[in-house]
Amino acid sequence: MNKMKLRFQILYSYRHLIKQLVTKDIKLKYRRSFLGYVWSVLNPLMVMVVMYLVFSHMFRFEVENYPVYLLIGQTLFTFMTEATNQAIFSITGNGALLKKVYVPKYIFTLSKVTSSLVNLMFSLGAMIIVLFITKVRFSWSMLFFPLVLVQLYIFCLGLGLFLAEASVFFRDIEYIYSVLTTAWMYLTPIFIRLNSCR
Repeated sequence: MNKMKLRFQILYSYRHLIKQLVTKDIKLKYRRSFLGYVWSVLNPLMVMVVMYLVFSHMFRFEVENYPVYLLIGQTLFTFMTEATNQAIFSITGNGALLKKVYVPKYIFTLSKVTSSLVNLMFSLGAMIIVLFITKVRFSWSMLFFPLVLVQLYIFCLGLGLFLAEASVFFRDIEYIYSVLTTAWMYLTPIFIRLNSCR
């Protein structure tokens, strides 16, 4: 218990560094973009439209409220892949800084996953737009969505810490992981449920 308390105290003492790293990541992502942060809303919407056209019209799959179903699944999976892919390089990419000054290595991984979470929050705007357009009825189970986000964030942080440490010793992890995430996407319930609707 005392060890856990000490770790949280150390984490709290580096809160300003984490904030600076997260801000830097978000600014770098949209630095040369004309639309900037608007892409966080437009990108999931455009991906949803393409996938909706492919799976609803070309393959004739019938799923109730499919645009919403697709957008939520795609947005959460994109967050997971973005967060963990950035986490892979979080330690090796800051090797020069780590040699000069002592900073707990997990701070960099934490900042990458947190910046992806901030991008996800922007993407939720697209989700709200689609909910209004498709006139989805409110359900009390929707109030549990923040709990799902917290669980997904913790999962991504744990996986990201593992991948970041593994990539220090085994640089090929990024290539292996990209293949695994591609396979993982097609094994998600978005596609499994569609296959079951044939």
